[in-house]
Amino acid sequence: MVQCIILIALCGVCVRADRPSALSEESAGGWGSTLLLGALFGAWYLFNIYFNIYNKQVLKAYPYPLTVTAFQFLVGSALSLGMWGLGLHAPPVVDGAVARTLSPLALVHTLGNALTNVSLGAVAVSFTHTIKALEPLFSVVLSSLFLGDAPNAAVILSLVPIVGGVALASTSELSFNWTGFLSAMGSNLTFQSRNVLSKKFMGGAAKETLRESRLDNVNLFSVMTLMAFCMLAPLALFLEAPPLTPAAVRHAALVGGRAAAALDPIAT
Repeated sequence: MVQCIILIALCGVCVRADRPSALSEESAGGWGSTLLLGALFGAWYLFNIYFNIYNKQVLKAYPYPLTVTAFQFLVGSALSLGMWGLGLHAPPVVDGAVARTLSPLALVHTLGNALTNVSLGAVAVSFTHTIKALEPLFSVVLSSLFLGDAPNAAVILSLVPIVGGVALASTSELSFNWTGFLSAMGSNLTFQSRNVLSKKFMGGAAKETLRESRLDNVNLFSVMTLMAFCMLAPLALFLEAPPLTPAAVRHAALVGGRAAAALDPIAT
């Protein structure tokens, strides 16, 4: 999943480093901002690797993806509120009209993360992300349908090896099941729908609303995370509340502890 915690943290770093990078661009021909961008890409990939590994371990010990996703949104929301409260970034001004406008974005954001966790819980991490390699295909199709961005021949040809590779990997995947496959495909659809909706929201007549509400990239993602938690938490409680009993939590902790002990040669 596109991870809310990582993105908020990296966006915060970008904003705080904005002025120094601008000075570096003036004095060093943009090398400072280029190095910063490269460092952020590297950090994102590193955090993404660790996140997926530990996320899979959590879902194996506690196989309730909606609850896990809601908790991740809760942590992301806490980070956002802390960022605003500590004055690290100017908070947005969100009224009812803005909230209604953002609701479709928050909905597809919620679905994308939840479906990713459903897939991660059902199949191997590598297979989930193999399927998610089809995101460029969904991006091209949705952008063409809703934004009028028709792809050229080079773009279409570049998608052929991606589609072929995913098809080949799917037919030979030992952990294949339809739940994991369809959830990952649904995640592709919802995440790319979010990107298309974001592009429509961030452009055109909405620019004035963005300026007045201080909804830059950081605040937009943060508000979507807060709204996603509010949307998903009731559903997670309704569908997965029984496994949240103390006995179930102790059992999950015991299973997780045994798995950790089996992997740790020093553990007794």
